[in-house]
Amino acid sequence: MSFERYSFQEIEKILEELKIDKERGLSFEEVKKREKAFGLNEIRAKKITPFSLFLKQFRSSFVYLLILASLFAFFIGEREEAFFILFFVLINVFLGFYQELKAQKSLELLKRYLVRKVKVKREGKEFLVEDKFLVPGDLVILEQGNIVPADIRLIKTENFFVDEEILTGESAPVAKNEKTPSLLPSDIFQAQNIAFSGTSVVSGRAEGIVFDTGKNSFLGKMVDVLIPEKRSIFEQRILDFSKKVLKITISSICFFFLLFLIFKKNFNFFEILIFCITLIVAIIPEPLPTVCSFALSLAALKLAKRKVVVRRISSLEDFGNVEVLCADKTGTLTQNSLVLDKIFSQEEEKTLFYALLLGERKEGFSFLDPFDIAIFKKMSDFLIKEIFTFKKIKGIPFDSERMRASGLFERNGKVVLIVKGAPEIILERCQNLEESKKKEIRDFFEEESLEGKRVLAVAFKEWKEFDYSLEDEKDLNFLGLLSFEDPLKPKVEKVISLAKKFGLEIKILTGDAPFVAQAVGEKIGLIKKREKVWTGQELEKLSPEEFERVCQEFRIFARLNPVMKLKILDCLQKKFKVGFLGEGINDLPSLKKADVSLVVNSAPDISRENSDIILLEKDLGVIIRGIKEGRKIFANVNKYLKCTLSSNFGNFYSTAIFSLFLPFFPVLPLQILLVNILTDFPLLAIAFDRVSGKELKRPEAYQLNRFVFLIFFLALISSLFDFLFFFFFSKKENHLFQPLWVLMSILTEIFLIFSVRTERTFFKAPKPSFILVFLCVVAVSFALLFPYTKIAQKIFSLYPPPPFYSFFVFLLSFFYFFVSDFLKTFYFKKRNRKSIDFKAKS
Repeated sequence: MSFERYSFQEIEKILEELKIDKERGLSFEEVKKREKAFGLNEIRAKKITPFSLFLKQFRSSFVYLLILASLFAFFIGEREEAFFILFFVLINVFLGFYQELKAQKSLELLKRYLVRKVKVKREGKEFLVEDKFLVPGDLVILEQGNIVPADIRLIKTENFFVDEEILTGESAPVAKNEKTPSLLPSDIFQAQNIAFSGTSVVSGRAEGIVFDTGKNSFLGKMVDVLIPEKRSIFEQRILDFSKKVLKITISSICFFFLLFLIFKKNFNFFEILIFCITLIVAIIPEPLPTVCSFALSLAALKLAKRKVVVRRISSLEDFGNVEVLCADKTGTLTQNSLVLDKIFSQEEEKTLFYALLLGERKEGFSFLDPFDIAIFKKMSDFLIKEIFTFKKIKGIPFDSERMRASGLFERNGKVVLIVKGAPEIILERCQNLEESKKKEIRDFFEEESLEGKRVLAVAFKEWKEFDYSLEDEKDLNFLGLLSFEDPLKPKVEKVISLAKKFGLEIKILTGDAPFVAQAVGEKIGLIKKREKVWTGQELEKLSPEEFERVCQEFRIFARLNPVMKLKILDCLQKKFKVGFLGEGINDLPSLKKADVSLVVNSAPDISRENSDIILLEKDLGVIIRGIKEGRKIFANVNKYLKCTLSSNFGNFYSTAIFSLFLPFFPVLPLQILLVNILTDFPLLAIAFDRVSGKELKRPEAYQLNRFVFLIFFLALISSLFDFLFFFFFSKKENHLFQPLWVLMSILTEIFLIFSVRTERTFFKAPKPSFILVFLCVVAVSFALLFPYTKIAQKIFSLYPPPPFYSFFVFLLSFFYFFVSDFLKTFYFKKRNRKSIDFKAKS
């Protein structure tokens, strides 16, 4: 049924129509019946089947080029060649399909961790259930931070605002209420009593009736027009880099094609065309997407086992390039398991009682806030029972902007307003406190803060009305201070040391008092003794230049509101790649702004939806491991690019030039494709390779263009050795030249893998992975033995060369390996020395 009808209908009629008991909700039996009738509450995107993944492999320009070459070969009568070109197409397709299928299965496994739950009333009790199990008629309770799980007719609201940007494009929050409109709504803007699926609760609380779920919801009907997943910075750089390579290749091929037509008049036009097409395919790194997706899926699964769930899998590459991590200290450095240590008050029991009375409860005495849990443990049974004698009239929850929470309570006709929060904020709102008393309070607060303890102030006043506003939180009676100890997490000092080792700077952006943040920072070695901790108020007074300097130089910032956190983040992003670990809904602007956004699993739905990575455990060590995996991916993808492009470009230009001087093609199209396949297998294993400590220490920050000179340099060395080969074998017949050239091409590319996989010399590099060594041995063995088979001789025109010539090619390839490894090491030493000199000067 459409939302217009439910919006215009009275609540009683909806309850009657959907057969709901307003007080008890649906029965479990009725829920099962409706689940069968309406299905699960899911908006399913188009399912990715193995068959659709297989077809996807054919949507590639490289595949189109090879199919075109196959058709040309068939047209000129080379039917066997046409068949085997198609055979190589299928091998590439199956390789890509297999790896993408594994990556897709990895993603399906990760989705199990990304469960959203909603509060629902059934059989008179409140339950947390997965939102996919909601049915029409369910009574749902919505709170700040929730993503609305279905289309819901509101029946009760308290200061309820919803962000409908996903549906309307408007980012301003919309006020909602339970009132029935006088006219039938014509669009969603007029449906003020409907909370639509997919929108997010900005503030307040509401209860409502589910009337449409899954594909029947308003969002479900428009899901096809939603914005696709954003592309990571690294993906965009890879795409731009690939386009440049393609442009260079196409222009070079066109140039050589014209030269072939001029100098190779004895060759068939289509033979030249097929040769040029296969050269294009040989030079372009077509397995790059497969290498990337395979490396990403492996890392995502590994991290999931370590309690890090990647929502946007491509963000793992960006995660590895994070240089500055901004986080709150609570639960990141400390255990967030508070213990009530001291009470500063003349009325200790009343202070404890009022502080706990203001606490948020699920049901009974199940408190949500760590402060309230700590207070509850210190309370007597008598005082705990007294809580039920008070009725809560109204409450305004804690807000990081105003640093306090408040509530209005009534018992036996008497009303009391209770406020608790940051001591300096509460003190400003208290009356009749002598200066000596204020000093005593501040001294206690400062002493406890210097020890790293968190302090909460409690105040109250008698009230005559049954309503209040923020302006009424003044002229309070000071009641007392509560001091809480939050123990540091074990081994946190080692984690901080490890972060420094990886070149990762940690900055604490917290709402806590500056003394508390400073004490924790000193204990873990994040800052030096008595190092300055900046507060939000101090930062606001700085000039733009000073603000930028302070943000970059200092590590701990306290008493920050969401706006100031966003300003700090914005400033840091001018120079660094920044990760942000958030938790509450107030962190949402910063989560959207950060290069990589992280949240804990307990964060509000809206925060999780806007994150890249979800932590099942709020632990800095887990984040460091995640960054390490991201850097591994980046390092291994870079290895693949350096190896395949330098080798391919070197062989490409050598082959094209040799073709102009030889009476035959130095290598046939099928032989080019064979070399391509044999060297692709070891290159795919790059995803498993080990990475040196230096590569983990500092990310390359996406500067793929920095590799262009190295690729050109290595390609030049490859070409020089190709010319040496040409010098020795140019007078030989094609049946001898071609097999030796194929062997040389395979050997040089395999050897190059072991050279470029590290900046250091091969002998000092970390050991390569077993799978990489194994596949390299298989490829070389196949290259040596394949020419002895009939299929090689008949179809590929590959004949076994004399052993002496094969041995000579081996020696030449080994010599190439040692020269390229020496010059590569020399290149990196020079580059690193220049980098150090530049940093010293700056």
